[in-house]
Amino acid sequence: MTDYISSQTDVRALPSKARLYRAWDARTPGLCVYVQPTGVKRWFYEYRDADGKRQAFRIGDAETMAPAEARRRVKKLGTDPQGEKRRRREGAIKRHQGALQTFLDGEYRTHYLEHQRSGSASYERIRTAWAPLLSRDMAKLTVMDIERVRRARLKAGVSPQTLNRDWSALRALLNVARKKYGLLDTVPEVEALKTADDKRVRYLDDDERARFLAALADSDPHVQAIVRTAYWTGLRRGELFGLTWRDIDFVHGRITVRAATAKTATTRHLPMHPELRAVLLEWQGRGEHAGLVFPSPVTGKRLIDIKRAWGTLCRRAGIVDFHFHDLRHDFASRLVMNGTDLQTVRDLLGHRTIAQSEKYAHLSPGHHRAAMDALTG
Repeated sequence: MTDYISSQTDVRALPSKARLYRAWDARTPGLCVYVQPTGVKRWFYEYRDADGKRQAFRIGDAETMAPAEARRRVKKLGTDPQGEKRRRREGAIKRHQGALQTFLDGEYRTHYLEHQRSGSASYERIRTAWAPLLSRDMAKLTVMDIERVRRARLKAGVSPQTLNRDWSALRALLNVARKKYGLLDTVPEVEALKTADDKRVRYLDDDERARFLAALADSDPHVQAIVRTAYWTGLRRGELFGLTWRDIDFVHGRITVRAATAKTATTRHLPMHPELRAVLLEWQGRGEHAGLVFPSPVTGKRLIDIKRAWGTLCRRAGIVDFHFHDLRHDFASRLVMNGTDLQTVRDLLGHRTIAQSEKYAHLSPGHHRAAMDALTG
C-alpha cells in the first residue's frame, strides 16, 4: 500500500518501519518524505534527468517544513536541480584531467581547505611534501610513487611522524578526488611508518636556556613576541597564531584559547605570567589593538609558520634538535620540575586526558641525581 500525504499532520503521523520508505505528496509529483528506521523524516524531490537517470534532491527537514513550503521549493528548482552540481563535477574532470597540482590549487583548496581550521597548513604540507608528484595524474599514482618520495625524505632526516602526517594530508585529498569528482578509481593503500617513540620530550637544559634567551633578546621584535608567548604559555602553534587581542585580558591577567583554534575544540583559560604581560603590553604598543595578536608582517593575515626565523634563532643560540613545538615540552617540563601536579599540567596544556600529560612526569637527570643523593642509609 502506497502512503500519500497532504498535510503536516499526515507527515507527523508517518510511522517508522524496519527499512527506509517513501511517503508521496498527494499534490506534487516526485515530492516525497523519506522516513528512516530511526524516525527521521526528510523531504526529497525525485525526478529523471535529461539522460533518463533517476535523481533525488534533498529539500529539507520534514518535521519542521510544512508540505506547502516543500511544494513551493520544488516549483522553484526547475527541471534538473542536480544539474549544476553534476556539470561542475564533469567540468572539473575535463579541466583537471587528474593533475594533482591543479586539483590542489582549484576545487580542493576552494571547496574544502578554505573551510577547515588548518586548511592553509594542509595546503602547504601537500605542496611541499609531495612536490615531486604535483605534475602527476592522480589516477596513475601508485604505492611505489608514494614510497619513493617518503624514502627520499626519510633519508633527508624527516621524522616518520611527519611523513605519516604528510601522507594523511595527501590521502584526504585523494579521497575527495575519488568520491566527489571521480578523478581516480582507487586510492593507493600505503601503510603508516613505524615510529620509534612518539613521546618525545625535548626541553632546554640550563646552559641551553641561557644561550637561547640571549639570542632571543637580539631577535626581531615580532619573533621575540611570538617565541616569548609560546615560552610562557606552552600554546600549540595553531592556538598561538590564532590569538586575537580580545583573547588577551590584561585586567584579569589571563589568556583565552578559544575552541575554534584549540586542537581539542575546547575553550580554556591560562593565567598570564608577569613577564609575558610585559611582553604583550610592549607588543601591543607597537601595532594594532584589535585583530590577530601575531599577524603575518607580510600579508597581515594569519601566520602559517616561522620556520626560517626559528632556524636562525636556534643557530645563533647554538642549539640543535629543538623544534618550535618543543617550547611546549619545555613549558610543561618546567612546570613539573617545579612541583606542578599533572592534573594542572593537563589543564594548562589543553590535553584531552591526563595520560597525555604523563610523559612529563619525569624529572631532568639532575633532579633524579639530587633525589638519589638525598637518600640516607
